[in-house]
Amino acid sequence: MAIGEQQLITILGSGFLLGLYHALDADHVAAISAIVSKTKNIKKSSLFGIAWGIGHTFTLLVAGIIIFLIGIALPKKLSLLFELLASILLITLGAITLCQEIKKYKHTHSHAHDGITHSHPHIHHNHSHHHFHLPLFTGMVHGLAGSSVILLTLLATVSSLTAVILYVLIFGIGSTLGMMIVSGVIGFSLMKLAKSEKISTILRFSIGIISMSIGFMMIYQHNLYSILS
Repeated sequence: MAIGEQQLITILGSGFLLGLYHALDADHVAAISAIVSKTKNIKKSSLFGIAWGIGHTFTLLVAGIIIFLIGIALPKKLSLLFELLASILLITLGAITLCQEIKKYKHTHSHAHDGITHSHPHIHHNHSHHHFHLPLFTGMVHGLAGSSVILLTLLATVSSLTAVILYVLIFGIGSTLGMMIVSGVIGFSLMKLAKSEKISTILRFSIGIISMSIGFMMIYQHNLYSILS
């Protein structure tokens, strides 16, 4: 086997492993947790992870090709703008998760016993319809934010368009597989905990709070609000 082939396999292998690791970024895990928190279904949760990976790979691939063709890295202000968008998305996903849980406890039902009317709180379970456009869009946003920017910066120095496309695709396969596993584990955990409504509610409240906290933390740590001034 030629040295060039060995180097190619090493580079692509590292790209795959980096993709797997990339899926474990805190903001990625928080976002997909908020999305799958209502599914309680391993298959659907895993498919949401795949949708996230497809969206993430798509934007990375398009941005990588453009950066290679123009020969410059992603402008810092633009990367910060996408980071801000990712942060806002995290806060929104967390807030939606919290609102859905709070809404379940905001209903009271009145009924009479022996001529006396009583009002009792009543839990309404949300029978939500899950669509793949949300994890797909979330993955697309994350494809241009966070540690993805490092990859895009490196792609500006690559000498072959084929190498750019191949590397991003391998990286994308790794990150998609990683996110599929993460979302599947979350779905499995929620399914097992579904027998206890109290534990499920506490878990979903925690997911919502953590998602919002990470979003606000990203804005504060990276001083992202300054780009709007």
